[in-house]
Amino acid sequence: MRKVAVVGAGAWGRNLVRNHYLLGSLQTVCDTDPMVLSGVLNAHPGIKTACMYDEILEDARISAVVIATPTALHFDFAERALQAGKDVYVEKPLALSADHARRLAEEAQHRGLVLMVGHLLHYHPAFLRLREIAHEGGLGRILGIRSRRLGSAGALREEDPLWDLASHDVSMCLSLVGSNPVEISAAGREGGAPDAVDLSLSFAGVSARISVSCRHPRRERIFTVIGEEKIGIFDDDQPWERKLALHAVSGASGFSNEGLGEGAPEYLSLDPLEPLLAECRHFLECLETRAVPATDGEEACRVLDVLERAQAGLREGAALLEEGAHA
Repeated sequence: MRKVAVVGAGAWGRNLVRNHYLLGSLQTVCDTDPMVLSGVLNAHPGIKTACMYDEILEDARISAVVIATPTALHFDFAERALQAGKDVYVEKPLALSADHARRLAEEAQHRGLVLMVGHLLHYHPAFLRLREIAHEGGLGRILGIRSRRLGSAGALREEDPLWDLASHDVSMCLSLVGSNPVEISAAGREGGAPDAVDLSLSFAGVSARISVSCRHPRRERIFTVIGEEKIGIFDDDQPWERKLALHAVSGASGFSNEGLGEGAPEYLSLDPLEPLLAECRHFLECLETRAVPATDGEEACRVLDVLERAQAGLREGAALLEEGAHA
C-alpha cells in the first residue's frame, strides 16, 4: 500500500489522520504545533511526525500528500507537492481562485499524478443514492434543487461561508444536473465578509437555491431535489435510517416552499459508511490504479468558477449598497 503524509492536523485534519491510520496508509503527520503532534502520537502510536513541510517533500517513502491546512495555503502546498512528484489530496476548496485550481490540475496532468479534492458529500451514501435515483428518472423531470447548510450560533469560523460551506452544495448541484449554470447570483448578509450567503444557480430547465450560514441558531444540512413526480430529501442531521426520504408530489398542491410533498415519506435504506472513510479509500484506490478521482482537479475548477462568479456578485452588490448609502 502506498504511504501518505497528512499535512495539518487541526480540527478537520485529525479526521483524515484517523481514517488513514485505520486504513494502514498513514506514514507521517506534519503540523507546525508540537502540542498537536504530541496528541497525534498519543492517539496513533507508531507513526512519524514532522514540523517542517520540506521534510515531507524530501521523504521518498511518502507517495502522496494529504493537505488539510488553512485554505490560503492549499495552492502553494499542493503545487510544491506535485512538483516534488507526489500525488495530492487537498481539502476543499482546492484553491482560492479558479486560475490557481487550473494550474494545479494542469500540473498534475502534465506529470501524470493524481490530484483529488475533498468534496466529501460525493462519497456520502445518501447523496450517491439520491443522484442515482435522479439520473435513472426516479423523481421524474428535475425542476429544482434547494439546499440549506447552516451553522450553529456562536460557532467561530475562520472561513468564508461561500467558500467553506457552499462549495459542498455547488459540487453536488453540478454533479446532479450534469452541466454548468448559465446564470449565477448571490446575496450576502452582515456586510463585508458575510456570515450568510444566498446563492441562486440557473441551469437549462433547473433552478438551484443554496443558503449557507456560519452564524445561525440551528444547524441544518438539508439537500432537496424537486422532481415532477417525487421529491428527494437528504437530511444529514437525521439518523441513518431517516437520512434519505422520497415524497410523492401531489398533483393538486405540488410542493410547498419547504420542498415537501403530501403523504408519508418513503425512507430509503443506506449503508452507514462514514463518508470520509469512503473518500480516503477512493484516494488510495486511485493511487494504486492511477484512475482519475471522482472529485478531481477539473471538477474542482468547475466549482471554483461558480464560487468566483458568486463572489463577484457579492462585491458588486456591496458596492451598490455603499454607493446608495453615500448618494
